[in-house]
Amino acid sequence: MASQQFHMELVARVEPEEEFARLAVAWMQAARRVLFPRFDDELQRGPVLNAAALKDDTGLVPRGEPNGIWAAMQVHKDLYSSPSPLRLYSPTSWQRFVDALACRSYGAWLFMEPLDAAGRSASGSIRIGVSYADEDFPEWMRVEVMSEFTQIVPADEQRAWASFIKPWATGMQACWGHITDDFADPETSHEDATGQSVYETIPKCSEALRGYSWVTIVAPELMQALGGAQAIRNTCAFTQVDELSHGGGFLQATDNLEEYGGESVQNVFRALAPVLLPGRTVNVFHQHPWDG
Repeated sequence: MASQQFHMELVARVEPEEEFARLAVAWMQAARRVLFPRFDDELQRGPVLNAAALKDDTGLVPRGEPNGIWAAMQVHKDLYSSPSPLRLYSPTSWQRFVDALACRSYGAWLFMEPLDAAGRSASGSIRIGVSYADEDFPEWMRVEVMSEFTQIVPADEQRAWASFIKPWATGMQACWGHITDDFADPETSHEDATGQSVYETIPKCSEALRGYSWVTIVAPELMQALGGAQAIRNTCAFTQVDELSHGGGFLQATDNLEEYGGESVQNVFRALAPVLLPGRTVNVFHQHPWDG
């Protein structure tokens, strides 16, 4: 059965370094608490994890307690070096991980997986991360959440993700963001289709939209270029258009992700085309993983 990737990302210019660290810790903690409460409860209780499983390539060695969760953290010091080894979650290692975020690294991630009745990896994974765009642009911060499970994300969880991204987009004064099940990682599907790199597009995200998705966060400058919230509503391409307090926009294409496809994707594309990254693309309709 095909898996569904559900991805949330925000990009913002963040200075000084202390603010970057504060936002990184807050994002990690809030995302796991709000979006994955069962996992967070397990982490708060302190899961018993098997360090020997980190060296196992067979998947047969139990990673933790039956029907529990597995979690580990990783830090990537700079863009051109290998990331550090995974460090299994414990209250102590988590605090060390949080402390390490005070020294800005290229990226830092928390990984979580459910375990089956034998304590081995079950179906699904979660990644919560923070990073900066490039060595030359350390002030550009990316925050993300990615989940991958075989089942479709329920409608109430979709709404939770959409509700979560709004205040964060405002608080970070984000210039771009999305929630999607269709992305190239780290590029958006639009960047991938036009052959453009995040290292080039993120520093210019107030000048051109990096992509369009089920939920799209638009920079204040691009909201103005599109004529403002009412002009965007008049396109009838979105079920929800909200102007955020920093001037940016929250655009939701359909009530549920399953409804976002075919004509609705084309409507969103036409509405946002004036501010999208330029480039020739292959005309491919959005296709959900469960559509085959």
